[in-house]
Amino acid sequence: MAGAKVRVQFVASDAGGRDQVFLSETYRPHFCVGNGEYLGVQFFGGPKAAVPAGATVEAQVRFVYEPEVNYADLRVGAQFRIMEGGAIVGVGKVTELLA
Repeated sequence: MAGAKVRVQFVASDAGGRDQVFLSETYRPHFCVGNGEYLGVQFFGGPKAAVPAGATVEAQVRFVYEPEVNYADLRVGAQFRIMEGGAIVGVGKVTELLA
C-alpha cells in the first residue's frame, strides 16, 4: 500500500484539537489539501508515546483507499489539514512519498 512520510503538528484542545494524539495504526483521520476531498490515511511508524498538542513530529501514513481514491494531491511539499469529521485537528506537510 502506498503512503508518505509527513511532518505534522496537532492543534491544542482549546483551538478545536486534542490535548494529545497517539499515532498508532488505529489512528485514521483524513488529510485535506486545499479545498479538495478528504483523503483517508492510517498513521504508522510515528512516535510510540502520545504526541502533545503543539508538538511537531515526523510520521508515516498509508493511503487507505488507493487505488480507488486518487491521492495525487499528496505530493512532496504538499501542505494539508488533518481532519476528524469537520474539525481541523492538525496541519502537516508531505516530506517523501513511499511506494
